[in-house]
Amino acid sequence: MDEQSSVSAAYVFRGIEYIVTMCVKAENSLTVEVEDKLTADQWRADFDSACKT
Repeated sequence: MDEQSSVSAAYVFRGIEYIVTMCVKAENSLTVEVEDKLTADQWRADFDSACKT
C-alpha cells in the first residue's frame, strides 16, 4: 500500500502570501504545490527519486 505524508503552511514572499504544500508518496515521490492566497494562482511540480531500491 502506498503511504502518503503531507504538510502545508502559509509563507509570505515579497509581501505576497502563499500556501505551500509538500507531499511525499511511498518515500520515492515528492510533490510541491504553491498557491497564491489572494489570486488562487497555482503552481505544481512532481519529483521522483533517482534511485530505486
